[in-house]
Amino acid sequence: KTSVRPVRLRLARERLDEPALQKILTAVKANPGPRPLILEFVLPNGRSLEMPAGEEFAIGDERELVSAVNGLVIANQAVPSFSAESDFSPLVDAMKV
Repeated sequence: KTSVRPVRLRLARERLDEPALQKILTAVKANPGPRPLILEFVLPNGRSLEMPAGEEFAIGDERELVSAVNGLVIANQAVPSFSAESDFSPLVDAMKV
């Protein structure tokens, strides 16, 4: 049976620039499937912001995706969530393009 559990990518905010975001987008498009994608952007201070991706970014092979974005993904560990956009405004602005 195919999993429909969401795929979470925990991304180090300080490693994300335009080429890194393009690399993630390319990897996501190369691994389509039924699993929802959640992007979690983590700041050096431990705060994080979760953003569910749209249905068009659903994932198939999680291992393939994580391998393709190696160096941008950080280990899954508990961090406090942060919902305000202030620390993430450059990232949020980049995602609006």
